[in-house]
Amino acid sequence: RSSEGGDPAKSAEALLQRMTQCTRTVVGFNTCLCAYAAQGNIHNGYRLFKQMKEEGLQPDVVTYNALLNACANSCKQQQHQHQRTRKTASTHKIREQYSSHEQSKNPGTMFEVAMKVFKLLKNDKQVIPDHVTFGTLLKVGGSLLPSGSEEQEESM
Repeated sequence: RSSEGGDPAKSAEALLQRMTQCTRTVVGFNTCLCAYAAQGNIHNGYRLFKQMKEEGLQPDVVTYNALLNACANSCKQQQHQHQRTRKTASTHKIREQYSSHEQSKNPGTMFEVAMKVFKLLKNDKQVIPDHVTFGTLLKVGGSLLPSGSEEQEESM
């Protein structure tokens, strides 16, 4: 039973934080990062990434892929939210406000964040990108395609 209100990512992080610094591992951090990635929570994922590095742990390809996945899932959630809002909006004005504010704000921003994460990975001489890395980058890039387009469906 979760002490964090049923949020598996917060529960995993709470467990990680209870561990002493000498027992924390890259695998423990990656587990939390993957949980945040599944939620599309890049903010908490990046916070844990920084903490991991501050504690002297070396990120691996799974670490970076989890951060990229958080970007991809954030884009995907934003697209689903946009589609739901578009379907339920009762007036054209509401749709316009949502489109101009929300849609433009997230996919491009998440692509920029993903590219920064990829740059960190490329600069990390101990980590080599793998097929998951490149596939996830393609998913994030696909979010920049027009919503509902044939190209976007093929990229996801």
